[in-house]
Amino acid sequence: MTSAPLDLDTCPLTMERRAGEQPLRHSHILIGIAIAALLPAWFWATVAWMVGRAVGYEPSTLALLTLGSCIALFLAAVCSALFINPEQHYTRS
Repeated sequence: MTSAPLDLDTCPLTMERRAGEQPLRHSHILIGIAIAALLPAWFWATVAWMVGRAVGYEPSTLALLTLGSCIALFLAAVCSALFINPEQHYTRS
């Protein structure tokens, strides 16, 4: 089976910009990535600390910081890939 080339004019996944609508600034994108990465990392590090205390073993600060940092870095990588503007990578003919 052969696949048709990607046509951005008919692709249902692309969003057209409304007349007069400004593109997102880089600061807005960075704030969105920071929120999407740091809040879940903080939440899961807090959950790990609470579960550890509940079972009688309190995790060290270094372990919690390592867990939170790994989660935040992973989510930042995933979110930055999702937030990339597709118009920068495809040109319309």
